[in-house]
Amino acid sequence: MTLANDIASWDTKDATHIKRVYASHYKHPSFHESLLALFPSPDHQDGATWLFKHAIDEGDLRPEAIAPEHIEAMCAALDDLGTWPSRLHALQILTVVPIPDSCTEPVESFARACMGSKKTFVRAWAYSALFAATHSDPIKHANTIKLLESTLNDNSAPASVKARIRNTLKSS
Repeated sequence: MTLANDIASWDTKDATHIKRVYASHYKHPSFHESLLALFPSPDHQDGATWLFKHAIDEGDLRPEAIAPEHIEAMCAALDDLGTWPSRLHALQILTVVPIPDSCTEPVESFARACMGSKKTFVRAWAYSALFAATHSDPIKHANTIKLLESTLNDNSAPASVKARIRNTLKSS
């Protein structure tokens, strides 16, 4: 089966299936590029983003080794990510990859949009992605830190959002 077919056949719940897809395809030379090409596809985005993140988590793809044009391709697909799992995976990826200057605006916009998600983990990781995206601009970064600190002091903010923000601020 092709990578696209394997991903499309995943029910988004069976971890064993998606890990088998990874094991079957991750050594292919164009694996990561193929995943990025599938990010915009509604039938593939949950699996493609999961697999890309899994490659980073497993150490098979070092964030600093990802070519800027591949990160730019991911950033170009952010607005096409329509499911909360694909958005969550993308936000988690964006917190560890070097974000090129050309991606700062799209990542900021995406992260801010995700802050309004009904899914708490998506909201939590949105703050971390915004923090990462603004890191190279001292003024934007200072404003982001203020936003994170304000959210920490907001009694209505969920505990998981506050925990992610604390971890983000600690890592800086």
